[in-house]
Amino acid sequence: MGIFDGATVNTLYIVLLSMGLVYAIFLLVSGQIGGDVDLDADADIDIDISADGGDGQHGISPISPLTIATFISAFGATGLVATGLFSASERGSVVWATLGGVIISALIYIGFTYLFIKPQGSSEVKVSELRGHDAEVITPIPADGLGEIALVAQGGRVIYSARGKDGQAIDRGTPVRITRVVGGIAYVEPETEN
Repeated sequence: MGIFDGATVNTLYIVLLSMGLVYAIFLLVSGQIGGDVDLDADADIDIDISADGGDGQHGISPISPLTIATFISAFGATGLVATGLFSASERGSVVWATLGGVIISALIYIGFTYLFIKPQGSSEVKVSELRGHDAEVITPIPADGLGEIALVAQGGRVIYSARGKDGQAIDRGTPVRITRVVGGIAYVEPETEN
């Protein structure tokens, strides 16, 4: 009796199918379908590596908890179908199970990405899009200090920390224009009246 014995392989398929289904249910209940796992809940780090502030795309990774659970379940189910219904050899059923797992998990990934995630609009305000926007000072900006501005972007009010462009003080209620955003701080200058 080897690892590719008929009963052993079918038992393996049943165990994998069961594990995949339990794991998928756990992901559904815990809300981790997309695979965004916060490894350090205490860290509040905002790093902007790209020049334009990121591409703002959201979705699931091709290797996410969802696709892993799908692969494991599909591997077990396809293996059972190959040995039970189509009388495939044990070695042949492993090949069919692998192909079935890859194909079904790829279809789930494509389905989630293009049917559920891509059509959703985003209310995320891209940092690269703030330059040139008009805002209003809501907390006075002291000379060489930090204040706050408010503006309407993506249909909602957004508040940013702000500094005067050349270190100048700007009073509360002053209309300003954002000249650049660095490290989450908007640099602003008072709007000139024409």
